[in-house]
Amino acid sequence: MLNKLASTNDALQEGNEVMGLEPLEDEIIQRIFTKLKPHLNYILFSLDNFNTLDKVSIENLTTEADEYVLIMDVIVNQFRKASEENIKALMIIELELAVFSLVILILEIYFFINPSIKKITSQNKKLKEISWHQTHEFNSHMANIKNFHRVLGKEKNVEHKEEMITFLMEELNDLEQVSNNMVKSLEKEQ
Repeated sequence: MLNKLASTNDALQEGNEVMGLEPLEDEIIQRIFTKLKPHLNYILFSLDNFNTLDKVSIENLTTEADEYVLIMDVIVNQFRKASEENIKALMIIELELAVFSLVILILEIYFFINPSIKKITSQNKKLKEISWHQTHEFNSHMANIKNFHRVLGKEKNVEHKEEMITFLMEELNDLEQVSNNMVKSLEKEQ
């Protein structure tokens, strides 16, 4: 039991991998441990040999143990204060990281997401234009061409056929213009 007290005292000052303790770097706590050492040594020396226990002054041992406990309370309070300061420092670091993360998120939205939304909106506008050309102009010209083709197939009069071919060629030219406009609208936004 006394060996455990001594080894724990040493571990608190020098560190111990098994216990997960780092070596003590706090000078204030180290000075307090220095004040503790004589009391601990007295307790350890007095109780070291069971054969000489009857020669140990209980009053002196009690006084030394009380002093040991008082000084150890001061050490524990210093460890607590140091821990609280470390926790505050970690909380500040966490807060700084949270703010930094928010700044990065805002920058991502501004520089990456916002341009992507603009690009998608622009592409959507192009698709609407193409859709309008497809459904209105393109389809109307195609319907006219099909109708002229049907009439040409039934028409017997050569003059009327030539006139129909002229109309058919005009529709084809108009259809080509619609197609060119569709291509231009695609190229315009790129």
